[in-house]
Amino acid sequence: MSDDNFLAVRMLDNFYQTSAFFPMPVVLVCTIAETGQMNLGPYSLCFPYSVAGDRYQMVFNCRDNSNTGINLRRTHQCSLNFIPDNRRYLRNCVMIGYPGETTDEKMRNSIFTLQPSSRSQEEREPGVAYPDIVGEALQVLLIVAIAVAMGLHSASGFLGIVMVVFFAFLWGMAFAGYAAFMALRTKNAAAAQASTFAFFPLIFLTSTFVPREYITAGWLKVVAVANPTTYVFDAMRSLLIDGWSPRPILLGLAVMAAFATLTGTLALTAARRATRLASA
Repeated sequence: MSDDNFLAVRMLDNFYQTSAFFPMPVVLVCTIAETGQMNLGPYSLCFPYSVAGDRYQMVFNCRDNSNTGINLRRTHQCSLNFIPDNRRYLRNCVMIGYPGETTDEKMRNSIFTLQPSSRSQEEREPGVAYPDIVGEALQVLLIVAIAVAMGLHSASGFLGIVMVVFFAFLWGMAFAGYAAFMALRTKNAAAAQASTFAFFPLIFLTSTFVPREYITAGWLKVVAVANPTTYVFDAMRSLLIDGWSPRPILLGLAVMAAFATLTGTLALTAARRATRLASA
């Protein structure tokens, strides 16, 4: 591969400043400072590592001399809060992400709502303080909690509910790639926001309300079969109603992986083009 295929990007102090054109999640990592105060640090290098078996593992990368790194080494505890793609939230992440500020200084500027850890008494260790969680990051979990309170029963058990939340996270990441692509292509905030409304009709042109075999309208059944959202919902529904049925779960995972790859590739291609034009 020749050097012409690469684009030189000036290195900056923070990774997200150099590589912001990659569609990545924004995670607020909550740790406990030595004073006992909660500390929020925004990061993007945080990804699932293992979701199989009885343990779930995440990869997280930060500077060793940051407030987050220092607190993690001392307490070995943190909460990972994936926040929605909201301009107001992201702007505040930039504000509280300046290096060199103390926990007290940065938390004065935070707009996020902190709530006590949701660990049960059985999960807590005596004498251990657990970091708070960010209320704005609980949209999917809150919906699941309300459903459970209203009598939701999962045929695949608690792990199945965890997988439903995980599927929602993966589909959200695929949607984020589409939003990033539209923003880079249009270079217009209003147009980029308006383009995201194209996804809303896809929710209703699926098997959202009834399984496909009970859809009587011929045109709607054809659209539902071609709609990738259908297979995501089928996988979630199968986990809650049928249990660990391999076919819908694997099909849903395959559709999400393919769609995320497509939107991520489009966003990356648009980012490279925009960067090339800016440096010309």
